[in-house]
Amino acid sequence: MKGALTQTETAIAAIWAEVLGLDVITRSDDFFELGGDSLLATKVVVRIRRAWSVRCTVQLIIDTPVLSEFAAAVDELAGTRG
Repeated sequence: MKGALTQTETAIAAIWAEVLGLDVITRSDDFFELGGDSLLATKVVVRIRRAWSVRCTVQLIIDTPVLSEFAAAVDELAGTRG
């Protein structure tokens, strides 16, 4: 997965980095492999809901734990692309 991050990927990467206490998140990173768990996923979901006004769920992170896939799913919920 090469290329620049989309706006959504960049914004979600910043949320993940803050929640997980990491400096760098890439498009191919997996939330759970980075140390995420269901409690941290809940924190991410709350921030996503506030930022995009979408009905994001913890199940969405479980189903699409890779940043690029999760961001695409959030874009789909929001009716946007990137």
